[in-house]
Amino acid sequence: MSGHDQFDDDTLQSRPLSASLILRVLKTLGPYKWLIFLGNLLLIGCAWADLRIIHEISLLVDRTDLKTTPVMELAMPFLWLAAANRIFGLSQYMLTVFATNRAMANLRIQFFDKLLCLPKRFFDEHKSGWLVARSTGDMGILSDFMTFALMMLVFLATSMVYAIGRIYAIAPILLLPCIITLPAAFGITIWFKRNMSEAQREARRQSSRLTANLSENIRGVRVVQAFSREERNLRAFNEINRDSHDTEIKVARLGGLFMPCMDFLGILNIALVMILGAWLFHNPDMLLAGQALTPGDLVGYILYINVLLWPVRLVVQLYGMSLRAM
Repeated sequence: MSGHDQFDDDTLQSRPLSASLILRVLKTLGPYKWLIFLGNLLLIGCAWADLRIIHEISLLVDRTDLKTTPVMELAMPFLWLAAANRIFGLSQYMLTVFATNRAMANLRIQFFDKLLCLPKRFFDEHKSGWLVARSTGDMGILSDFMTFALMMLVFLATSMVYAIGRIYAIAPILLLPCIITLPAAFGITIWFKRNMSEAQREARRQSSRLTANLSENIRGVRVVQAFSREERNLRAFNEINRDSHDTEIKVARLGGLFMPCMDFLGILNIALVMILGAWLFHNPDMLLAGQALTPGDLVGYILYINVLLWPVRLVVQLYGMSLRAM
């Protein structure tokens, strides 16, 4: 790798997640950004239908006429909500995939057109494998970011706001376990993010080196064989491959450490929720606001708490995907 190549990779490593870069990524959508916007609106509807099912479950638990009500009448709200959820979800997915693929096709055209206009000196300073990595692997990462990460950010934000609103509507005091466990979850996430960011950048750099080295050897295989460099090139490739392997293991180790910590907090939070909910159910006078808890309120409360903890687990995955897109 030439000095100019190394400079490019180091520049790539040092770029943090920023609003300006995200806007630059979104600009690649061109006229298709309105389809992404429409898809996000549909996704909000999908999240609403998904969480409305929890509300219907709490209402079902509190019903006193279950023995005399036909099964289809009880199931109909769930069937309608499930159908709405899938219709919204499928429509959003199709719009997003179409817009993202069209944007990526246009971006590849711009990339190739730019290459054809660059001076010969540029190709002397940059390896062809490095350019191939930028036009293949990096395009895929950018596509994943726009297809999955943006979608999940909208879905998670909608879910968290709705869940907090519903818990507050049941009784504000029920947010107490969240106040205790969510800061700890975000603290662990921040620590993990700081360590994972560097590991992800290093993994991306190693992946680029591996792709570039493989492409160069395939492209120049006749020269390699002519000068009997097979063993030397194999040793160089093995070294790069080993570095890439070690970095990926480090990333996997960090991921393996994060999930048990979050699972422990999740179990602790559910235990606190069960204890507080059961105690308030039997001591309704202790509620700071709202009426006495019903069994349906308690069931809905537990389900809404799980909705709040689930997004925290995905934050790290989304953050790592966003860093690679940057």
